Amino acid sequence: MKHTAFSFLLPISACWCFGLFFGRNMLPGNEVLWVSVLLFSIQFLLPIRSISFSLIALIFFFLALGKSSLVHEQDVYNSRVLAGSCERVYSSIVESEPSQRSNSIRLQVRLLPNEAVKNNSIGAYLYFSKKDSLSKIHPGDTLHFRSTLSPPKAIEGMDFDYPAYLRYKQIYYTTFVPSEMWNASRADNKHWKYVILAWREGCKKLIESWEMDSTQTAILLGVVLGIREKVPDSVKQEFIELGVVHVLAVSGLHLGIWYLSIISILGLLPRKWRKFNQLLVIPFLWMVVILTGASPSVTRAGLMFSLISLSSFISPGRSSIHVLLLSMIVLSAVNLRLFFQLGFQLSYLAVLGIIWIYPWLNNAWNSRLRVIEKTKSLAA
Repeated sequence: MKHTAFSFLLPISACWCFGLFFGRNMLPGNEVLWVSVLLFSIQFLLPIRSISFSLIALIFFFLALGKSSLVHEQDVYNSRVLAGSCERVYSSIVESEPSQRSNSIRLQVRLLPNEAVKNNSIGAYLYFSKKDSLSKIHPGDTLHFRSTLSPPKAIEGMDFDYPAYLRYKQIYYTTFVPSEMWNASRADNKHWKYVILAWREGCKKLIESWEMDSTQTAILLGVVLGIREKVPDSVKQEFIELGVVHVLAVSGLHLGIWYLSIISILGLLPRKWRKFNQLLVIPFLWMVVILTGASPSVTRAGLMFSLISLSSFISPGRSSIHVLLLSMIVLSAVNLRLFFQLGFQLSYLAVLGIIWIYPWLNNAWNSRLRVIEKTKSLAA
């Protein structure tokens, strides 16, 4: 039986995940135990007894182990380097648009290096008074503030590890900044991330300029750009009761609609260019991904559609599960912290269930009633 590199993505993906997990949670002195577990797993995971692919799986395991350990050490250092520090002046780069909270305005920033901050990977949430005017602050701007940074605290009465959740987003500190203790300056930042965010803000202002009531505008912003902050709580509750609250969150479903729409538009090109449709759709897809906020589910869908398009162009007929596993490895390699975010994990488990488990369940119970078959597809 002939095997391709794609047929080994399952064991390689498993070794990659083991490495990421053990690198984050491995206790000193247990290295031999984990390697033994890995070798035992490979023996049963590999479809054939292949030394070469066993070595490849081992390489992926140790690459993931090393990368995860280094990132974990950096997170520990970043979360402790300013803990207990006194009030001081910080310079930072604004990473997001101001977010309206119930009693404050929140701003995500990245601290710039100084005598206390030794690297530029330390993120923080700054909270401001509702009276402060932050409407002219945009991503990429420079913000100077004076305050005391503190590690985020766990939410009382909940088992949810809020500090860990923020660390996976590279947010290590929070603070309240008084009105007279900050000033911002416009920066001509040409980094691609801030350029894209500026485009997103422009799209937001364009939608807000249309003649619609506030509720319609808020829903459109949520569906198109993934901005849900302005959706009234009463509207959110109605969507929850109807069981369609996921419509307000940009997800793989929305990106699938974009994908089909773009492919349909590209189908209008002259015949000699149509064979390149699967390649031309990729940059448009990633523009949509970034403009909608690049959440884990949308990023996963964007990479999956990109790999499917590339696979269709190069070698049609690849299995969807191979594309799913490859996208997981690529995304977690680019941003390892994504792997530990609950949204990322649930997103991949949901798609894995649809691709792997649903067909088995569907074939196990067939009905002649079309209504039941449609209900099963809708449930998936």
